Amino acid sequence: MGRFETGYVMLNTILTESLQPHRKLPQDELWCWLVYVSCRQTGQQRLKVIQLMLRILQLLSKSTQQMTAAMPIDKSLTPDLTLLRPLWLLLNKMAKETPKDSAAKILPPVQRALTELFLLAENLAIEWGIQEAYMIAMVDEEELKKVAAQAIQNIATTGLAMGIPNKASEAFRKQKPVSV
Repeated sequence: MGRFETGYVMLNTILTESLQPHRKLPQDELWCWLVYVSCRQTGQQRLKVIQLMLRILQLLSKSTQQMTAAMPIDKSLTPDLTLLRPLWLLLNKMAKETPKDSAAKILPPVQRALTELFLLAENLAIEWGIQEAYMIAMVDEEELKKVAAQAIQNIATTGLAMGIPNKASEAFRKQKPVSV
């Protein structure tokens, strides 16, 4: 058994619900390492690391649900969910590479695991009151630029079609035609 498998088996055992020694682990450091390793590994090893991350978030979710409103969340005990950004970009890349006609097909296990990870991370971000920082960290600037450019183009063409001048349509008129 290699180092990866040994570490995986040990962490998997520690993170079982019945033992509860996971509370004594340096969670920030562990979380950072798990995110790092999940970005570096591929295939089954990446899937195993994502499963460990899911287990940590599930344990935190259960402990968060058990707390009352009078007991605020100790932020020092919560992992930095913004570190998940590279995995979010990976999930988006995988989603774009999935053929559009594959609606009835089963997604790859890593893509399903990442989807579950982000659903849970988003719910925890909301519960912990850090949803704004989480969402800002997950934004892909290039995608945002594309969407903004498309929105401005839509405003410009609508303004031109209706004969209502606006800044977007003025900029659209001044723009040099693109040669194909």
